[in-house]
Amino acid sequence: MQAAIQSQVAPPNANVPPRPANDGSVFHAPPTLEATFEAGTRRGRLRVLLGKVSDFQEAGWDAVFGSKVGSITPAAAATHAGFPALLAHVEPEGRGYQNLLGWIQLVNERDGKGTSLHDGDDPAWFLQGRDVPYGAVGYAPSYFDAPSRPGRQAVLWEADLFLCTLPSVPGDHPDDATPIGPLAGIRWGFRIATDGAEPTPLAPRLTGDWAWASWVPVLRKRFPTWRFADRTPSVGLGTPRRA
Repeated sequence: MQAAIQSQVAPPNANVPPRPANDGSVFHAPPTLEATFEAGTRRGRLRVLLGKVSDFQEAGWDAVFGSKVGSITPAAAATHAGFPALLAHVEPEGRGYQNLLGWIQLVNERDGKGTSLHDGDDPAWFLQGRDVPYGAVGYAPSYFDAPSRPGRQAVLWEADLFLCTLPSVPGDHPDDATPIGPLAGIRWGFRIATDGAEPTPLAPRLTGDWAWASWVPVLRKRFPTWRFADRTPSVGLGTPRRA
């Protein structure tokens, strides 16, 4: 039987010092969301920060555009300002390889009339078109994203971000490998109500198995060589814990 997502809203942990964001001045406020997660031997804590990008350099876009950054005019760079940025940290409580985890983000983007513009995976720029579902992988990996729509046309950009396990080494048969499964889910994004308006952030909130279950068919179609765990859509959020 597959373990359900059991992430819960968690009060600040006074025994753990705040982890520096190391992202300039994008993130000024304390974490927007703190939660715990647990699935078998994998357990730990999440800290999610939401900031607002004030200029092109602040979000580190030069790392994305590389040599093309010199051809971007100040006016074009300014169109990236005002959009939200998210930074998610993992504070693991497992041992060794148990703390090797990954982040997968999927996006539902609709225009002002509700027409779907994009409904699927949201890979990092250097993984676009490659058969890799993860946006970040590592030992207690962090995840950063600063989406923007320079055209400022009316849009709802809503992302489901999942902290996930990594597949295990397969046995005698490839299907023996443990499939990718979610440990915690976060929904966030932004909305531009009308053409030319300023973006309004959608505050991060915890989701549950229902969110993962809605994306599994998309993941399996997009990444047929990977295995993704089933989840029961009816399972909701964990019980919030208050300080």
